[in-house]
Amino acid sequence: MNILSSLAGGLAGALAVTLLNEALKKIDPNAPRMDRMGMDAVSKGFRAVHKPVPSDHKLYRYGMLGDLVANTLYFSFTGKGSSRKSLFRGGLLGLSSGMGAVFTPEYLGLDPEPSNRTTKTQVMTVAYYLIGGLVAGAVSKMIEKKNTPAPVRRFSVF
Repeated sequence: MNILSSLAGGLAGALAVTLLNEALKKIDPNAPRMDRMGMDAVSKGFRAVHKPVPSDHKLYRYGMLGDLVANTLYFSFTGKGSSRKSLFRGGLLGLSSGMGAVFTPEYLGLDPEPSNRTTKTQVMTVAYYLIGGLVAGAVSKMIEKKNTPAPVRRFSVF
């Protein structure tokens, strides 16, 4: 696969995760709050370099931008290799990312509450990233398929 189809798939997957997070946090109190986890990570980054922590509004914007960039690059790996396996790779990448979002925050010095508040929150977190990975794989496969010329079929009696 080429780099553009991989990045386009990665962006589609990142947008899927972000849109799920933003939509469901408004209607379900147990929904993951990955935006808060991103804000926590950004504020820790500012503290680590001894800079003043920006306002919550700016932290939110920086966190969203960071999430979109990081998830785009991560999910772009769905396009690595054969396009026939991009959905499978997307599922594996999404599943591993979701599991990481549930099980690693406290080891990274982040508040685990946004992805671990309840069992439902944990399941939804993994589902967000699994869906994002599958979207990334499907989009990169679709773009690659569209850009690949069809094989030339020759008629032969023998």
